[in-house]
Order: sequence, then structure tokens, then C-alpha cells
Amino acid sequence: MDYYPKLNYLLNKNLVRKKINRNIIIAPTDFNGFPKLTIQPYLETLIKNLIKIDYKIIYRPHPSNVKEKKVLALEKNFKNFKNFKLDTSSNYFNSYSSSNFMITDISGTAYTYAFLTKNPVFFSHQMKKKLKILTIRILVILKIEIKLEKFF
Repeated sequence: MDYYPKLNYLLNKNLVRKKINRNIIIAPTDFNGFPKLTIQPYLETLIKNLIKIDYKIIYRPHPSNVKEKKVLALEKNFKNFKNFKLDTSSNYFNSYSSSNFMITDISGTAYTYAFLTKNPVFFSHQMKKKLKILTIRILVILKIEIKLEKFF
């Protein structure tokens, strides 16, 4: 049965390949549509924390936000880091298939990602205390041995 044509197409083409890599994709929802539910206001802090570890950070904004000042400001702030990439391409498949997990808020793309890659998705929201907890959980899961106090 075809319940989700976009996902079925990708799965039927056998395009999903597990790769050993060190990529994290961050894909928030449309921050104009859901200003109280998006993690966009805390992305700079989150990216600053994650960029310190040996992972590539792929920031994939919602398609309706790619030309927004907030997105362009993040690109400007992190463009000199070799392990940061802004992905505004129309094809999400390459970023999704090459990442280990996704961080998002309420974005529906989380379900496409999870079903397509069978990789974990971390859901977060705007609360700063929760963001700190999310960062710590991610680092623990990645078995990173670091001094967390340098992050906060």
C-alpha cells in the first residue's frame, strides 16, 4: 500500500545507504509560522555547542525561511567553520542520508527523516534549560568525553 508516496518512492528506489559518518542535521520548522514552537532563536547557541565536537553540522532551514535574515545571519556566523554547512538545496535526500541523526522542533520533516534513514530524531523546543539538557543528552549518546562546563 502507498500511504506516503514521497517516502515510498525513495524506499522503493533503494536509495537509502547507511554510511559511517559524523554528520548532524538540524532542520527546524517554519519559524514564521510557529514562532512559539521553533528552536530557531536558540540555534546559534546549539550550533556553537555542537561545532566544538568532531561532527559536521548541517543546518537545513525550512524552505520558506532560506532567505530570511535569521538564516543568513547563522550562515555568516559559522561560514568559516569547516564542519558547518548551510543546506538550502531543493533535494534533502543527500543531507538526510549522510547524517547520523536529526535535531528538530515540531517539523514534519522529522518523520520523513526517521522513516527514510531509520536514524534517531531529537525533538527540542525553545526553553533554554531544555536546550542545555538536549545538548548534554546528544553528547552522552555520542559518547563524547568533554568538560560540559565549557559549553554553558
